[in-house]
Amino acid sequence: MKFKIKKIPSLNMPIGKRLQRARKRKKLSLEEVEETTKVKKSYLENIERNNFNDLPSDVYTKGFIWRFAEAVGLNPKEIVDLFKQERGLENGTQAEIASGLPPKAVSYPKVMVTPKLLATITAILLFLGFSVYIFTQVSNFAKAPGLEIIKPKPLEFTSQSSGLNIEGKTDPGASVFINDQPIGVDLAGDFSEEVRLADGINEIKVSSKNKAGKKTIKIITASVKLPPIVQKTTANKISGLVLLVEISPNPVWLSVEIDGKTIFQGVMLKGTSQEFRAEREIIVNTGNAGSTHIKLNGKDQGKLGNDGEVKRGIKYTQDMVE
Repeated sequence: MKFKIKKIPSLNMPIGKRLQRARKRKKLSLEEVEETTKVKKSYLENIERNNFNDLPSDVYTKGFIWRFAEAVGLNPKEIVDLFKQERGLENGTQAEIASGLPPKAVSYPKVMVTPKLLATITAILLFLGFSVYIFTQVSNFAKAPGLEIIKPKPLEFTSQSSGLNIEGKTDPGASVFINDQPIGVDLAGDFSEEVRLADGINEIKVSSKNKAGKKTIKIITASVKLPPIVQKTTANKISGLVLLVEISPNPVWLSVEIDGKTIFQGVMLKGTSQEFRAEREIIVNTGNAGSTHIKLNGKDQGKLGNDGEVKRGIKYTQDMVE
């Protein structure tokens, strides 16, 4: 009588080895087990190697082992109990194992968070942030600059004074012009300039221009009625220096220093005039010599230069009228 010797697996045999031997007895490939269990082949390979640290959490792994054992004809509860003993887990029932499975047993984590993935995401976020910054800078550069007139308010008014102080604010880095004459602007974009008005209707164009050549323009309209004493000088005897500045045909930025002290700095509109008196000397700076006419102690000195020419430090002294 012949006896068939059946090998009994050692109790010390690893779980993965048990499952692998059972699979080979049934002549099943890992691909076939994957199709039956819907457990990813790479997970099955790690289970056969007892490499549980590279698998998802133990809750998921118990479910994978249960299906693997069923597919190869082993008692799934016995194999899972051995897994729990090996991993130092609490014993549980089949229902507890099933309840620990993901809601959709056929789904796997599709995205594994790895250092490479984190580096890629970080690079993408940095690129997007840089792109938004560049887009914002280009948009701000390409658009017209902001321009706010703080004084005067309103922008249309009536006055009996020839002097007007214009205050406002524009974008930092922008240039400001009053009737196309450049004026000073501080680093924050604030500006303040005195403007000499003519009798009648004065239209003052305040414009801001950025480095991209974009402009913003605001118009101030002043209706001026000057008293006769402002329009005409009646002095018969001239003592010291008397300098009469007349502006035509274009507006002029002008600075006048009398006896070492600056007493006027601003824009004079076309058609305006201003008299300056000094004891010793008068120094004139003009942004448009061709529209700056000078009379010194009643004698016509003509224009200070050509149209659009900037001249500085033009000096008039007592010696010139003696």
